Amino acid sequence: MLLVNPRYNWWWSVAPFGLGWIATSLERLGIRPKVIDCQVTRNYKRRIIESLRDYPTVGISSTIGTISSALEIASFIRQNSPKTRIIMGGPHPTAIYDKLLPRYADIVVLGEGEDTITELMQEKDLSKIKGIAYWDGSLKVNERRPLIEDLDRLGFPAWHLFDLKRYRSLHAHIPFVPMITSRGCPYQCIYCTKFVHGSKMRLRSVENVLSEIDYLVNSFGVKEIQIVDDNFTFYQSWVKELCVSIITKDFNGLRFVSGGIRADNVDLEIFSLLKKAGFYLVNIGVESGSEDVLNKVGKAIKLDKIKETINIAKSTGLEVRAAFMFGLPFDTKETMLQTLNFAKSLAVDNAAFGIAVPFPGTAFYEIVRNKGRLLEDLAMNSVCFYSGKSVYETDALKAKDIEGIYRKARRQFYFRPSQFWRAINLKISSISLIPRLIKYGYDLLFYRR
Repeated sequence: MLLVNPRYNWWWSVAPFGLGWIATSLERLGIRPKVIDCQVTRNYKRRIIESLRDYPTVGISSTIGTISSALEIASFIRQNSPKTRIIMGGPHPTAIYDKLLPRYADIVVLGEGEDTITELMQEKDLSKIKGIAYWDGSLKVNERRPLIEDLDRLGFPAWHLFDLKRYRSLHAHIPFVPMITSRGCPYQCIYCTKFVHGSKMRLRSVENVLSEIDYLVNSFGVKEIQIVDDNFTFYQSWVKELCVSIITKDFNGLRFVSGGIRADNVDLEIFSLLKKAGFYLVNIGVESGSEDVLNKVGKAIKLDKIKETINIAKSTGLEVRAAFMFGLPFDTKETMLQTLNFAKSLAVDNAAFGIAVPFPGTAFYEIVRNKGRLLEDLAMNSVCFYSGKSVYETDALKAKDIEGIYRKARRQFYFRPSQFWRAINLKISSISLIPRLIKYGYDLLFYRR
């Protein structure tokens, strides 16, 4: 089976661990998968066409950030190899499966795909396979598959299928990999999608995570691991046990970046242990500087708690990146300015400003459809949080206002003496990233829609 990761039009690139887990499931069946990651592969269309001679089935994974590329690749395969079976999966195809069948895909995997792909490669009667939508003269949608409870049984992503040195991130020491240690999120923020991993938190065991770290370091020379969990510190006792295990194991300079952290679900002890374990950067989701907006979108967290938590993290020597969104439901020009001013008041090293995107299938999306206007077909077009472009507006909140405050925020936050000093001290992992950093700085100053 040929597995394809579409292009994401931004300057960083991260190995697609989700496809890596699918590849592991296939290898356990005795199937030898091939992965083409279009993020890091030159002439990827030619590589795909050459591969189709040996692979009658193609799997394409997609998010809202890569759906345009995924559709382009699927159309390209349809035109050049009409008999090839195309399977699509990921959060975005799960949300819009009815728009993909049969033009772009023969089958869409709904939700977590490891068990489903295993059955698809063994069972010819599609009506018996849970967790898929498919085309059989008409649209067929089977019963959803239960979430995978025991994540340890999945093994590790098939990292041997990737050239890890080809992936780039501004901070990361090369080679670096993303790692997910849990799935699911119990919070009900109306802008988030739960299509793949659901609301129930499921954890890998500390032993399983530690084994993968050991494998990555000893087999591939990995120098940094970026945890990409939605709620990395949700189970505090688990995080503490993991940190103590990493400290005891001593991976000799291995660096870590944390996944998403809620400011009301972490304390000084955890931050101290993260620092001792080799974490140098933590990501804290703030989203808005208006408590009223935070309450209405389901985030429900106090601004004083956010500031306190960031100060605690900084006191341990950790770098802090805080995430903010402009154009959330219930935002106004005034609340977005509150977000900007709150960001400037925080002792963070990096502010990740983005423009909120109403994912199809979320409550946010329904609010926009009922009370606003979508400016793009979000089902069929890629969206980047950091493009500076709003994809919706309402009578009370215009796209130009969202975009204007987004640009203002990036300039006002970064072009301050304190932030210049932090930028001077920023350690760039690769000389090849310097042109990208210059372009990013140019965009900060001169970006226009």
